[in-house]
Amino acid sequence: MSGIYRISLGFLAIILLLGTLGAVSLFYARGVIESTENLYRHPFVVNNAVKNIQINLVAMHRSMKDVVLADNHRQLAAAIEKVDTYELEVFDEFNVIFDRFLGDRKTVDRAYQAFINWREIRNSVIALVGQKKIKEAADITKGHGADHVELLNRATKELADFAHMKANEFHRKAQTVEQRALVAISLLLVLTMGASIAIAVIVIRGLAQSERENKQKAHLIDQNIMMASLDTQGNVLSASNALCRFIDEDKKNIVGKPSNFFIVDEKDGEQQVAEIWRRIKSGETWEGEIVRQHDTGMTYWAVSKILPVLDDSYEIVSYSNILTDTTSKKLSVTDNLTSLYNRRLFEETVEQQLKVARRQENELTLAILDIDFFKRYNDHYGHPKGDVALSRVGGELLKSLKRPEDYAFRIGGEEFAILFTGLDREASRLFLDDIREAIKNLGIPHESSSVADVLTVSIGAVTTAAALVPSQEELYTQADKALYLAKNTRDTLVIT
Repeated sequence: MSGIYRISLGFLAIILLLGTLGAVSLFYARGVIESTENLYRHPFVVNNAVKNIQINLVAMHRSMKDVVLADNHRQLAAAIEKVDTYELEVFDEFNVIFDRFLGDRKTVDRAYQAFINWREIRNSVIALVGQKKIKEAADITKGHGADHVELLNRATKELADFAHMKANEFHRKAQTVEQRALVAISLLLVLTMGASIAIAVIVIRGLAQSERENKQKAHLIDQNIMMASLDTQGNVLSASNALCRFIDEDKKNIVGKPSNFFIVDEKDGEQQVAEIWRRIKSGETWEGEIVRQHDTGMTYWAVSKILPVLDDSYEIVSYSNILTDTTSKKLSVTDNLTSLYNRRLFEETVEQQLKVARRQENELTLAILDIDFFKRYNDHYGHPKGDVALSRVGGELLKSLKRPEDYAFRIGGEEFAILFTGLDREASRLFLDDIREAIKNLGIPHESSSVADVLTVSIGAVTTAAALVPSQEELYTQADKALYLAKNTRDTLVIT
């Protein structure tokens, strides 16, 4: 099970637990509220009503004494009015009891009927007082009237006792609900906290693992990928150790300094650097080959890719320079002595460029160069000097070929080939003749030559529309025929 899956399940569990916690809390809270409401709506209200009835009964009985003791009609009327007021209040309280009492309704009916019966006693006393039968009225009030009031008190007390019992029942229910809520909520809280802690542990472990993996990846990238970050001026912001090893420099010696795109700062690299700046400043990506030579004399090749880095406003803020070491591949197709491509790659490249030129309807030029009287050179100066001469000629060819579509090869002992596209016959003639003159201007002494006192080359070339060439063999044959004509004169160029 993946870490993300476990974390997702954990968060889902926490959400379910929190939802359950909320639902349980609402459920028990509603139970407590309901019990509390029932407590106030029924037992408390009935109990208060009963107390008010009992108070009014006492007051009525006292007022009935005032009725008996009234000295005149005015006092009698006032006493009767008080009795009527207390009676109305008792009727109101009974209405409340009828509405809110939760017990047997017969219990309320008995108390109410007892009150109705008391009214008959009250009316009899008032009638006797009106007939001036004060003694009879007083006897009823003290005797039968007092007994009936006591009966009423017992009847209403029965109501109060039931209300009290119901109040205790609601209270116990509320306590039970509260205890259950406490247990359930506590359990859910423990589960939620446990799940949260488990998720936190998983997340922390996952982050720690991710951090370790990121550090490992960063280390692998630093040690194995040649890359650098450059500011908008081309200065090095950061560089990987792999790149530092490739360019044979300490990181501290290159960070903060101009990169020159890690091209060796020689005159022949100026054009390439200018081309890179022209491309990347416009927001394009540049990709090409660079060559470096260490102090040990070893030559290294790399494919360099430079990408502009843009901000949210699509403004260039830096550049990423990624290099891929192609030295091993290059050496497998490169002549060790001259650093030019070898005969095997020559055949592959001619075939490939023929297809490209046909597709683009371009003209293609193949030139073959031969060092004049090179056997005499070796016999006179020795093979080590001959190797030096070959190396210098190869270096001059590399300097002369600036475009990505220009290729130079060593295809034999003292025989070289140049392949390029996009130039017509006259432009090709000027280009190749400049190369012939440049090699002559190297001033390599050649006392055994019959045409000059310095080393020279003869060049045979063919410029043609690629569509007219049936095969690379035919193209080579035509160039070789031109070379044969050039070697009749030496130190010359023949182009057909």
